[in-house]
Amino acid sequence: MPRENKEEEEEQKARTAYDLIRMRLDRLQKNIEKPVSIPQRRDSRKPRPPPDFVRNVVGSSAAAGSAEFHIFRNNRKREMDRQRYKEKMKLLKNKKKRKEVAEESDDGDPGTSEEDGSSDEQPNKNENTAGENERKSSENVSETGKRSNEAVEPTQTPLSENSPEHSTKEESENSENIT
Repeated sequence: MPRENKEEEEEQKARTAYDLIRMRLDRLQKNIEKPVSIPQRRDSRKPRPPPDFVRNVVGSSAAAGSAEFHIFRNNRKREMDRQRYKEKMKLLKNKKKRKEVAEESDDGDPGTSEEDGSSDEQPNKNENTAGENERKSSENVSETGKRSNEAVEPTQTPLSENSPEHSTKEESENSENIT
């Protein structure tokens, strides 16, 4: 019997994937110089672009709504998968950029040390939101000025001629005669 048949028979006797992998690894350890092809890991499958919505699939009106719902549900699932994939790729791309920037800053600026706590990789959240905090505080001040119980002098407007406090007796008598 040729040697390869023996290996195939051993692999067929394996009851689980664990046993099969263990047999192959044992064979590799016995003959270290033997070249082995290691398969490259395939990239994750890229989702297809969203399809057009299919309408009027089923002839009867009762089944048409149900069929359209199932088609919609599947299309929505594919679209959500596609969106997740795009988001994942975007995050990976941003992560790579941040890593490159961090490596460049480490290589290009030997004078800075991590002991003083300054780091270009993660900017201080307080620095990023300083402008926002100032804007919010100015809004709060203006709002609190309106709502506060401070003694604010009311503005006095001159009485107009049409106001009831300014009317005279003659005008009131004339208005009574008219009605």
